[in-house]
Amino acid sequence: MSLPTSDWLHLAKRLPVGASKRVYHLHEVRANLVVQNHGDRWSCYCHRCHEGGVVRKEHAVPEPVKQERFTVLPKDVLHYTQLDIPTQLRIVNFLTSKGVDYETMIGHPWFSALTQRIIFPTSQGFIGRTIVNAEPKWCHYVNPGTGQYPAFATHTYDVISVKPVVLTEDYLSALKVRWAVPEVVPIALLGTRLSPKLLHELCCAQPSYILGFFDGDAAGDAADVSAGKRLRGLGLNYLSVSRTRGYDPKDHYAAELQTKIREVLCGTPDTPSVKN
Repeated sequence: MSLPTSDWLHLAKRLPVGASKRVYHLHEVRANLVVQNHGDRWSCYCHRCHEGGVVRKEHAVPEPVKQERFTVLPKDVLHYTQLDIPTQLRIVNFLTSKGVDYETMIGHPWFSALTQRIIFPTSQGFIGRTIVNAEPKWCHYVNPGTGQYPAFATHTYDVISVKPVVLTEDYLSALKVRWAVPEVVPIALLGTRLSPKLLHELCCAQPSYILGFFDGDAAGDAADVSAGKRLRGLGLNYLSVSRTRGYDPKDHYAAELQTKIREVLCGTPDTPSVKN
């Protein structure tokens, strides 16, 4: 149940965009009500009533915030468990809207309120995904020790080995494939190109198969053809996973991901032909 807007909306509207504040809710003796002013909405949550509310700014169309694609880790990064409940709910709602379940696929990420990005730890370093109208969607954060940025991304528990590898464009798709098909190692290219560093690791590991599972659009088509030529040219076994037009891997249900990937690995008669 949502709180009546008369209880909190006028308080949220007094705040500058991006700010939050604890206030008193009705006759409570403590400031239990958190009100926030976001770029596209006002929100609240009462820690005593365990209820909240959201009002969209129907006439507010915020300009995209420009950020650096390759940058340093924000100084205000907090672990998910350190965030207030409204912010936790925003993260969960955003991930759910992308077809990704927070509890089963990700674990606890980090968050930067300053840049409004979910920060994901990967085996190659930290990457950040915006949850607002900001460009670029993904940021790569420098490792202070090496001065290097993540050129691709795998889950922190995964190691590139002889196990089959699945290439995706973005990290959320890789996480969903990892959850649905645990016998493969998903690798997010963080784009559509294979970096020299990833090519080197694949050549050293010699995985049994490399499956290209790109987005179902023209860029994904081009990425699939390019990856196939480069990897086969290096003597690696590359196969294409059939893609649904207009869908990313993360848009599919688990059963659909399992069918698409396992059909290729098992070599069933309806396995899509390898593209040249």
